[in-house]
Amino acid sequence: MTFSPRFMAASIGSTPHTDPVRACQLILESFPEAPVVPTLPRLSYKEGLALFRGGLPCFVVDEEKRHWFFDTSRNADDEDLTRFYEHYLAGDVDYFGMAPEESVGMRTMFKMLRENPSARWKLVKVGLRGPISCGLTLTDENRRPIFYNDTFRDALVKALTMKGKWLLKKLREAAPDVATLFQIGEPQMALFGSAFTSVSKEDVLACINEMIDGLGSDFTVIHCCANTDWPVLMATETDAISFDAYEFTESLALYPREVGAFLKRGGMLAWGIVPTADEKLAGETTESLVDRLEAGMALMSRRGVDKDMLLDSALVTPSCATTSMSVAGAERAHVLTKEMSETMRQRYFG
Repeated sequence: MTFSPRFMAASIGSTPHTDPVRACQLILESFPEAPVVPTLPRLSYKEGLALFRGGLPCFVVDEEKRHWFFDTSRNADDEDLTRFYEHYLAGDVDYFGMAPEESVGMRTMFKMLRENPSARWKLVKVGLRGPISCGLTLTDENRRPIFYNDTFRDALVKALTMKGKWLLKKLREAAPDVATLFQIGEPQMALFGSAFTSVSKEDVLACINEMIDGLGSDFTVIHCCANTDWPVLMATETDAISFDAYEFTESLALYPREVGAFLKRGGMLAWGIVPTADEKLAGETTESLVDRLEAGMALMSRRGVDKDMLLDSALVTPSCATTSMSVAGAERAHVLTKEMSETMRQRYFG
């Protein structure tokens, strides 16, 4: 499937709102062509826990301390792993599903999509934290990142894939005639190549590609809101790269050959040009952000990336999730994203 977004407005997903209906209504208004299924971490810490609980072998949750980890010492008899792989091999996606109390934002949006279908929708976006970032932040009982345990890394990648398939199943039940865009969040890719991690390029490609291949989404996007080794992400099988264009356009522009090849194969760039920090957003307007986006595209064009491909392949997004913003700031970020989309489309496509 091919698709030219041409500055379609999209969002990252996580929001500071604690009213699920209000949050979903604002998303549908701000992103009428590409609504996102939100998470509401300020409503409850369980909105974040839903990503991990359910299906993961030897996974322990201490709700009182709000601490969770893999207790690999429980695996002496292999019972947890055996049960896990039985459900995985059977394709039992419901085994990996999210409990209602841990997915309020998601279920609210699914209900609204089902009850109020729109002919304007071109994509509906849903997502999860990716295997690299999960593997480096989740630990075993000794606080060692689980990514470095080959057995549990394999289980984690497969569990995330199955959770993603469950999300896509629920999304298609709610909006059966709309293409799906699945976001794989990889903020920890900022550590790639540093002294703080020994993750290899081969590790990244194997884990992310296994997840992409297993999901079965119409489109996938990898989101990294910090600087990273961009050619590694562009070497995956993803359809799009979502990056913080407010801060890191110059770092992506260091790789014009790789960006050009990515776009030529049909890849898309989600320009996170709207900052998601209240103090940065306060000094910006639609016009100033359009100027910043134009400058970033001009930089890439000067370095050899085809301007027409940049224009056809561009989405406009906030630079990251709006979770850390005030509610008013998050709502303004969404308004500016929509206004930027409208301005750029009128300028280039009439």
